[in-house]
Order: sequence, then structure tokens, then C-alpha cells
Amino acid sequence: AYDSATVRACDSATVEAWNDATVEAWNDATVEACGSATVRAYDSATVEAFDRATVEACGSATVRACGNAYYSSWSLMECKLSDNALYRVQSTNTVYYANDSMKFRKQEGGAG
Repeated sequence: AYDSATVRACDSATVEAWNDATVEAWNDATVEACGSATVRAYDSATVEAFDRATVEACGSATVRACGNAYYSSWSLMECKLSDNALYRVQSTNTVYYANDSMKFRKQEGGAG
């Protein structure tokens, strides 16, 4: 999937997504996302996210995030982070990161 393509992947499908592509993956689907791709992974889907890709995961999905990828799930899931990738667990509002040189600052005037 390239550019602004939208893909729904089920069962044992394999998808490579680049640029602004959007992918929804279920069951045993495998997705490799690069650029600004967005992936929603469910069930036992496997995702590798690179560059600025964004991943939302549910169920027992497995995610590997690299570069500046952002990964989010409701509850804690298995995830391998490297580079400047971030992982947010929404239920505990916890952010995980792999690079100790990252700096976090609270935005003034933000809701919270």
C-alpha cells in the first residue's frame, strides 16, 4: 500500500505500507509500516513500524517500533522499542521509550 491507500488485512495476509497509507490488520496478518503510515492491529496481528508510523494495537498483537514510530494500546502489550520510538499504555497513562537522550516537557495550558 502506497501514498493515501487504505487496506484491510485479515487472516494470514501480509501488507507493506508506506507514506500516508492506512492499514487495519486482524487475525494473523503481518504489516510493515514506514513513513507516516497508520496501522490498527487486532487479534494476533504482527506489526513492524519504522520512521514516523503510528500503531494502535489490541488483543495479542505484537509490535516492533523503530525510528520515530508511535505505538499506543489500551493495556500493556509486548513491544520492542528502539531509536526514538514511543509506546503509550492508555489505561495507566504511561509512556515507554528506549532512548535515554529523549527529553519530555509538559505543554503549558494543556488539558490535564
